[in-house]
Amino acid sequence: MRSGRGAALRHLAAQWAARGSTGSRPSWPFTGIGSCSLDGFGTDPVVDIDLERGDGGLVVSVDSDDVRVRAVGESAYLASMSAYLEGAG
Repeated sequence: MRSGRGAALRHLAAQWAARGSTGSRPSWPFTGIGSCSLDGFGTDPVVDIDLERGDGGLVVSVDSDDVRVRAVGESAYLASMSAYLEGAG
């Protein structure tokens, strides 16, 4: 991520925190999936997401206490990101 975009996301996160938001929900369309693995399941996991370029393409890793996902594909982009108040709605 370029520094300008990173700064914009940090600014959004600060605004959301100031409004009392307790979580965020990114949407990353991921194309050309060549492999994918899923280990575990959770109904409301809090996850760490890593995107990095690997030998087979773009590698996405999602890790939490309940679930682990690893996928390799061609590309991904941040289509949207929203904040929410946990327990609302």
